[in-house]
Amino acid sequence: MELYDLFSLGDVEEEFKRYILNIEQTFPKWLEEQNEEHDTALYLLLTYYYFLNYLADSEVLSHADQGSFLLASKTSTDVYAIYSCLKSGCVHQASIILRSLFETAVTTKFIYGDLKYRMELFLNYKYIEKHLAIKKDKRIIPANEHAEIGRMFEQIKHQYNLKSSWYSKHLWGIMEQDSKLKHKYRKANFKALCEVVEMNGDYDKLYGALSMTVHGSPVVDHLFVSKGNFTAAPVFNSMQIITTSSLAIHYAHTVFRYIVEHSENQSAKKMIDYSTWLSYASAKVAKEANF
Repeated sequence: MELYDLFSLGDVEEEFKRYILNIEQTFPKWLEEQNEEHDTALYLLLTYYYFLNYLADSEVLSHADQGSFLLASKTSTDVYAIYSCLKSGCVHQASIILRSLFETAVTTKFIYGDLKYRMELFLNYKYIEKHLAIKKDKRIIPANEHAEIGRMFEQIKHQYNLKSSWYSKHLWGIMEQDSKLKHKYRKANFKALCEVVEMNGDYDKLYGALSMTVHGSPVVDHLFVSKGNFTAAPVFNSMQIITTSSLAIHYAHTVFRYIVEHSENQSAKKMIDYSTWLSYASAKVAKEANF
């Protein structure tokens, strides 16, 4: 049988067409019914996404540099992506994005601890990554960029550990000045970074669980099982949806608080206070749902 010979599969196609006609009518209604249990949490999450858009369109972020805009943009789209996943019952996928958002919050807090130097270190690492990519396959990067990338690589390579993250060499320098950290960690990894920015408690509670989600551990089978059966349909785990919504707002608030705090705009403090209120409201909903 030829690969695309659908004539011999006519009975399957006809049955599938009938199935599509049915599911196109019933599936949207089913999704809407599933969301009724956690509509407050999702409403707050979507509201916070709109608030981030409001911030972006206001003058509060007019002071921000390229790196801060990059962090802000990624955070905003992460929040919307998490909302979209949770709204559709894709809790597992939302957890993967939440881990990325948590990493952004940790990174932002670290960068703003020494803004000028660390932001430059963060942004310039792209030349390291592009240079390493060119070494693997020259076709990955346009040929007209090779010379500039090579020039920048030679100029900044001493600032980085080429086999690790953008912050690893700088972080190790910080750890060497702290005997407790130096003896606790053998290398400058993300866990050490969390401790340096005093987010190691978040790491211990959150990161391990989210890593299981990312790497497909069977521990997360509750996100794929409905009434004892594995299913291709979304599984709406209400507690997970509400908790993930609250955490997404919390870590997005962390990112924007550091960025907005550096604004000289008179509305900055009020913006931070309002963001704090939204984060508190979401945390309250999550706390009530877990009791």
